Amino acid sequence: MDRLTVYLVRHLRTIDNLKQRYSDASDPPLIEAPEITPLRHRIEASKVICSPLKRARQTAERWFPGITPKIEAGLTEIDFGLFAGKTADDLKDDLHYRAWVNSGCLADIPEGETFHHFNRRVSDAFLRHLADHTVFVTHAGPIMSILEAFADTPRFTTSVDNGQIVEIQWSTTLQHIVAFEVLR
Repeated sequence: MDRLTVYLVRHLRTIDNLKQRYSDASDPPLIEAPEITPLRHRIEASKVICSPLKRARQTAERWFPGITPKIEAGLTEIDFGLFAGKTADDLKDDLHYRAWVNSGCLADIPEGETFHHFNRRVSDAFLRHLADHTVFVTHAGPIMSILEAFADTPRFTTSVDNGQIVEIQWSTTLQHIVAFEVLR
């Protein structure tokens, strides 16, 4: 079986992450220096594909200074619509928010993106750039979407914190993730 090694990197922390706000295209900058961590040294990168949002670009530019990241809009976080910029506590009495949470976060987000569209957009972007030692610098939502679509991993069962890396073994024969590990 032919295999590719691919990496998913969640951008470093922003003020929205610190305050646990739903953050989509609001584009806050990083609040911590995007230093190269010991985890970064475990990656052999041939190319870097990056969400266009500032937090992902800043992480990619600092962690992979010798590689110009290719910007891929398909890797942007889901559009949280009316939930954007708010915390779960801010939204706890919102009927639309409660319905969304009760649906396993699969119901439509008011004035936001549907999960069907989001998952298709992310999967298409991932497959479009898939090659050995490709690094995708993105957000929590797209990482969960890729693992759900190609590793049959239910959403929210794999936690990836800011600055963490998911190493993937991709089968070119099966066109599927055959193994993955969150590097800690």
